Amino acid sequence: MDTNPILEEAVDADSVVSDVKPSVTAVVPVLVTEGAPPETSTSANVVVVPEHAAVAQAGTAPSAENSNDNDNASEQNILSEIVSLRHAKQNIEEELLDVKEKCKELSTRNSELQSQVANSIEDLNERSRLYRQLEASRNDLARTKMELDCDIERLKHEKDERDNAIRTLTKEKHLIATENFGLKDELQKVLHEKAALLQEKNSREQDMRALMSERERARAETEMYSSSRSWFLQEIAQRDNKCAEMKIEMSAKELSWQRERLQLKDEIARLQLEAEDHSGQLHLHKKRAEDAVERIEQLSNEHAEAVAGLQAELRKERELSSMYKESLEKAEHVAAEISEQWKSREDLFEETKQVLASIQEEIEEEKRLRSLEVERKGTLPLHVYSRKRIFLLSCLPFTDEEIAELKEELSKANDLLKSKHAVHLNVSEDELAVLSPAAVETARLLRGGQSLTSIVREHARLTGELAEARERNKQLELNLREMVEEIEERAPQLFHQKELLDKTFDHNSRLQEQLKEADEARRRLESARDATTRELAFTRAELEKYQRDYAKVSKQVQHLLFVMEKERRGEDEAMDDNDEENVRLFNNIAQLQKINRRLESELEVAKTSAEQVVLTSKNAEIECLKRELESTRKAESSLKGELEQMHTTFELLQAQTEQLKKLTEDNVSVAEARTAKIKAEEAAAKLLIFSLVVLICIFEDFK
Repeated sequence: MDTNPILEEAVDADSVVSDVKPSVTAVVPVLVTEGAPPETSTSANVVVVPEHAAVAQAGTAPSAENSNDNDNASEQNILSEIVSLRHAKQNIEEELLDVKEKCKELSTRNSELQSQVANSIEDLNERSRLYRQLEASRNDLARTKMELDCDIERLKHEKDERDNAIRTLTKEKHLIATENFGLKDELQKVLHEKAALLQEKNSREQDMRALMSERERARAETEMYSSSRSWFLQEIAQRDNKCAEMKIEMSAKELSWQRERLQLKDEIARLQLEAEDHSGQLHLHKKRAEDAVERIEQLSNEHAEAVAGLQAELRKERELSSMYKESLEKAEHVAAEISEQWKSREDLFEETKQVLASIQEEIEEEKRLRSLEVERKGTLPLHVYSRKRIFLLSCLPFTDEEIAELKEELSKANDLLKSKHAVHLNVSEDELAVLSPAAVETARLLRGGQSLTSIVREHARLTGELAEARERNKQLELNLREMVEEIEERAPQLFHQKELLDKTFDHNSRLQEQLKEADEARRRLESARDATTRELAFTRAELEKYQRDYAKVSKQVQHLLFVMEKERRGEDEAMDDNDEENVRLFNNIAQLQKINRRLESELEVAKTSAEQVVLTSKNAEIECLKRELESTRKAESSLKGELEQMHTTFELLQAQTEQLKKLTEDNVSVAEARTAKIKAEEAAAKLLIFSLVVLICIFEDFK
């Protein structure tokens, strides 16, 4: 028989072996028990040979032996093939053992990997839990940070408010101090004026005493003239000298009064010019220094009140002198206290003085100008004019009395001279004294050897001088009346100055009280400032503590983020080995946190700026809408005017149409009715055209 079927079966067995490769593990013990020697495989193509193929080969061998007993060569070939198959089987079993060992190793490795995966999952869960905890702590820290920021802003706002309050109080204190210094200066001025007035009063009293002494002396002289008739000529000479002196004095007084009048007129004109200049300057500076002007007016009012007080003090010398002494002592005491307080607090307010220097200079300039204006306007107070008037009025009756006495004596002497009877020189002096003292003196002169012509000449001279004295007296009366009228005209101004002085004193007292209240308020504010400084120090300490805690927490957050980043990357070993990479990553995290904070602040700034832009845009739109509303209102008003005009024209046209209708109703001619109808139609057409034009204008305006 041919061996080709056997080979074909072997090939089929090989194909079957390739299909049933997993069943090799079932025949491994059988092959081991047969005790076949292990041999290495010579070919890679015979790696997998199943047992079924060997059994099939063994089954076919007896059939081949039965069919081919004579063919030994084919049997040897079959046996060699069987041996090679057994060797291949042994090699496959060895490879299977290696595969099993590898499978065991892989299973152990797989179990280890599964345990590692479970551990990694647990670590991941733990890390996620820690991450959530860190996020919660981060949110808490952010919330606490926001609360701390709010507290910081609130404290800053409170600090700014208190600083503003302190600054306003310091400014008010400086203003009060400057006003106090100004009031001190004005008080010194008033005291100087008081001293000047007292000195003037003393001089006037001395003048009055001198005048009274002169009056008493004149009375004594008149008595002496009446008693001593023998010294008539000497008395006339004295009278001449006195008249000459009185002429000189009256001329000097007249010149001085005219000079004073001219000076007063010049002073009034100058004061008027200066008042106009000052009014212009005050009008220019009114807007910038209204408060200063009001204070100056108050000071001027108080100055007038002080003048009234001084006048009252002049009437009540002792009481007012004691009151002035007490007020002066009080003022000096207050000034000493204020100076001590100012010296003790001068270092604290140097910066504020520099800021308020310009304002103080302006206020002092305005006060100086006002005081100069007040001094110029009130150079002669009311009591001075009144004293001059009393002095002149007291002088005039005295001279009138003397002139009247001289006139009586001269009239008696003239009567004696004109009488037809001769003077009997043997008449006693007592009889002549009964008639006239001038007759006694005339008799004495006649006895002395003087003639009647000399006596008449002397009488004429005396009458001329008397007429001149009367003219001078009339001129003096006119000047005095003019002066009195001028004083009466200026009386309201003087009373106003008096009221100003009184108000100045009242204002000074009020300012002293306000200064005391301001000192008390300053003490309270200083205590409040100390309390606020203590609270501010405590809040600063708390803020520093919170900042330190925040720095620690931020470092912890950076570290946690660093650890989370390392875990996220999954390069724990490499990251631990590479320190530079760790430092770089940590620095990057810190920089990212800084950038995050900066971006948050920029976002807040951008939000605020956007809100501001929105507000500005809204305001601009509102302004535009307001302008458009105003324009529409103007257009509406113009349209209303046009509509009113249209109504008026319409009424006129209606009146014309009614008139035309009346004309047509009356028995008029056909031509007139036709013309009236045409006119009515033209008027209606004009009215329609006008209404259409108005409506078109309204439509265009609303467009």
